[in-house]
Amino acid sequence: MFYAGNLTAARSLFEGVALNTDNFPVIEYLAPRRYRRGGQEVPWFLGQSFAGFVDEVQAICPPSEDPLLAKRSEENRRLSLAGSAFHRAGLAEVRGDERATREAWQQFVAAWANRVK
Repeated sequence: MFYAGNLTAARSLFEGVALNTDNFPVIEYLAPRRYRRGGQEVPWFLGQSFAGFVDEVQAICPPSEDPLLAKRSEENRRLSLAGSAFHRAGLAEVRGDERATREAWQQFVAAWANRVK
């Protein structure tokens, strides 16, 4: 349920972005600097930005076409869609957007209960 998608297929989303590795830990070094500056530059991988990123990854390589999920049942492949809908429902609830919460929750239930077409 927490699998965002095939990042290899979506590698174009990472063009021009420094690769975070054990030998080059970009996130660990930049996070404290940005935090001290007030954190205005950090939202690139939080909340709505992260949900949008997951949607883009899943649009580029839908779970039904993801090679990692190829041996999974059709029902299991939809669980990543359920997870992203669950995340969007939580974000909408925090924003107080009842309509968006309800829509995302319905998408979650449909994907979780395998009623997605």
